[in-house]
Amino acid sequence: MTPQNSTGLDAEVMVVGGGLAGLIGSIQLAQAGLTVILFEKTVFPKHKVCGEYISNEVRPILEKIGLYPNQVTPIKIDELLLSAPSGNSLRTQLPLGGFGISRYAIDLALYELAIESGVKVYTQTSINAVHYNTSKDQFTLSTRKGQVFQGRVVLGSFGKRSMLDRTLDRGWFKYEAPYIGIKYHLKLDFPSNLVSLHNFWGGYAGLSKVEDGSVNFCYLISKSVFQRYNDIKSVEREVLSKNPFLKSAIEQGEPLENFPLSISNISFRPKSLIQDHILMAGDAAGLISPLAGNGMAMAIHAADIAAKHIQLYMQHKITRSEMEQNYWQEWNTTFRWRLWAGRQLQKLFGQTFVSEFSMRALQKAPSLVPLIIRQTHGKYDKALLSSASFGNGRHG
Repeated sequence: MTPQNSTGLDAEVMVVGGGLAGLIGSIQLAQAGLTVILFEKTVFPKHKVCGEYISNEVRPILEKIGLYPNQVTPIKIDELLLSAPSGNSLRTQLPLGGFGISRYAIDLALYELAIESGVKVYTQTSINAVHYNTSKDQFTLSTRKGQVFQGRVVLGSFGKRSMLDRTLDRGWFKYEAPYIGIKYHLKLDFPSNLVSLHNFWGGYAGLSKVEDGSVNFCYLISKSVFQRYNDIKSVEREVLSKNPFLKSAIEQGEPLENFPLSISNISFRPKSLIQDHILMAGDAAGLISPLAGNGMAMAIHAADIAAKHIQLYMQHKITRSEMEQNYWQEWNTTFRWRLWAGRQLQKLFGQTFVSEFSMRALQKAPSLVPLIIRQTHGKYDKALLSSASFGNGRHG
């Protein structure tokens, strides 16, 4: 048990979940002088099913906390290749650009920075209950190990789907989650500056390089299609390989490490942003379609927003109610349209016929592509970015 501070609490802020949002939020709050505990059910670092592409919009946030550019060496990405299931394709510049970095690398760097910033981190610690005491205006968390912790604020960043969602009786948890995600790292000859998104019957796949020169190959597929074949190799041979770009990557790429990784029960349904006074961030607050390519940036940005309002509350500048309302308003202003646009984009490319039709339309009006991309991405301050530099990666 962590020693209690002068208020009798274990921490001022307790963060449940050590993904991007949880790590970024805990670092910012600790750097602001608050006592912070972060709970992660697994260990750091580990590979995760993730697109591993981050939009440049959040580079100022990473610079602000001291992570970027010295602690990571990402791959600069400034072009997009998009294809329909037949291989009919187009290639364009990314309006904002971004960078490729594995979750293993960035999570490790953030974990080390969190420790350095004073965050108390409990790994292999699952939270099974969260209770807010109205009279005391504080939270009690209990772990599966039987530990009990108390704090003023809880930031929920426990991912796409957690048993804590069921415990909190979050409405979306009751509905079917119809997608499966699968990921490899490949040794593959692939352009360093490119992120490619390829459609196939029942899903789509993304490829882009990460910091060590390997290529992240991650795809989302509907359960109904996957279950027709019921194993990854058959699905890739009979479904993904109908797209010539994916056929080439699957046949020429050499899987690395202990891949593939998979995750089931993925849902893009809207989620409650405030639940029992817990502020949700990252995938716990809402999941954008991977086809929009912006989930990692949204998690980082959401944590930045949450940390700002939590600090104001802890400084007694706003009430808890104002903290929750202000966070809700800013989060929705920033992300609600993006999530809606991502769902519509998924509909355009979620079926073979519609995907082919959409691709032909975009080829006739290529100026629409940057406009569509901007609907699912934020903005950045170029002045803040001018001093940052990219690494070229190291090839293994």
